[in-house]
Amino acid sequence: MAFDSIGEILEIIVGFAGLFGNSLVLFVFFRTRSLRSLINLLIMNQSLIDVTTSIVFLALHLSPPILLDSESKWHRIFCSVWLSEYPLWALLISSAINLCCITLDRFFAVMFPISYKKTAGRKGIILAATVVFTWTAGFIFDSYWAFIQVVTPEGFCYPSWRSKVLQGVVGFFIFTITYLAPLGIMAFSYMCILWKLKKQASLTSGTIEVSTLQNDPAGQRRPQLTQALQDDTQTKKTSKKISKAKSSVLKTMLSVSLVYAICWAPIAISYLLYNFGGYLDFTSRFYVVTKLFVDSNMAVNPFIYTFQYRQFQEALARTFGIRLGWGTRVTPATTRG
Repeated sequence: MAFDSIGEILEIIVGFAGLFGNSLVLFVFFRTRSLRSLINLLIMNQSLIDVTTSIVFLALHLSPPILLDSESKWHRIFCSVWLSEYPLWALLISSAINLCCITLDRFFAVMFPISYKKTAGRKGIILAATVVFTWTAGFIFDSYWAFIQVVTPEGFCYPSWRSKVLQGVVGFFIFTITYLAPLGIMAFSYMCILWKLKKQASLTSGTIEVSTLQNDPAGQRRPQLTQALQDDTQTKKTSKKISKAKSSVLKTMLSVSLVYAICWAPIAISYLLYNFGGYLDFTSRFYVVTKLFVDSNMAVNPFIYTFQYRQFQEALARTFGIRLGWGTRVTPATTRG
């Protein structure tokens, strides 16, 4: 079997995997009222962008090839807004921007918890602004791609730059917003978060030990201390449960960020070199493979949620009435409670 045929089959598999996986995520989130925190709503927006990307991706790859007329105005427009894959790349950029928004949400939640809690009343405004920004920014930032498309005399749709300097500037800008900036935001945010969590853990441990010794140095108030320790134990259990939930979200989004960095690296670097004067054949096997890496990113996230995100696992179990590996069977009736 030719490589082109294998590549096309893999692309279709990736497209349907992204469509099914993200549709499942959206279905579970919509069915579960408890998953209405800002972070979960942002994850829903991520899945909504990715499921739309999957639909556009499949529509582009399942449609038959079209030979264009370079003299036709409508054919040139069709080339610019559709055959160029402009909607697909715009949505992929929107997905990257939304992932940065999720990362920043976790950063402020951990680094500035008091200020973050004060914004709870404005959750709707923050969410609406984020959704509008993420969906429109991708199409605005990638609009240049539609404008540089031309229809060749042979009837193909292909990008053509009139200025090499402008190509280099725009190319570096796209590299920055799709890879350099997201990678920098993710790396900085999660390093700060891990440092803060490690610091909190050491402070909590030290406070408990010092408090125990100071409150009862000679064992004179053991009954009161016993009750205090019991209360402290209960508080610690509750705190530990909340901490585990936060840790689950952090681990999940850290995995999503790492997968993003891996999937986008080949095409981001090769496209940057192309805009700086390097060679890149948009019909080559190399380009198909690098694009397949990017496209697979939209299909991987649902699997990460399923295997790492505890809240999503529990919601999935309630939705379909299945038994969790660590607990009892949860019936669908509890889903909307």
